[in-house]
Amino acid sequence: MICFVCDAFNKLSLLTCMQYIEATDLELEMKRENAVRYHEAWQQLCSSSGVLIPGGFGIRGMEGKILAAEWARKTKKPYLGNDYALSTDIGLCCLLETLGLMCCVFGPTVKL
Repeated sequence: MICFVCDAFNKLSLLTCMQYIEATDLELEMKRENAVRYHEAWQQLCSSSGVLIPGGFGIRGMEGKILAAEWARKTKKPYLGNDYALSTDIGLCCLLETLGLMCCVFGPTVKL
């Protein structure tokens, strides 16, 4: 996915500089384990001009991906999430929580 975005930027003669941020570094558990790494990840995210979240497998980093998407929405930064199922499941979970129901799409250990 990153190659496609870079190629599109090149064809439009636009400069792109992508930084990789590990989604788990944005999670609160990382703040407890390694506060420096946590704050560096958030500093990197907050200095970016947009967010690109590629798809993944399983629940690892899910909280961090959701937090990055939420940050992009609140700060009105461009956001592109590659995983259609992820966006669908997040929308479903938001609806279920709004209705006062529990969401277990990502498993019992994921807190939204």
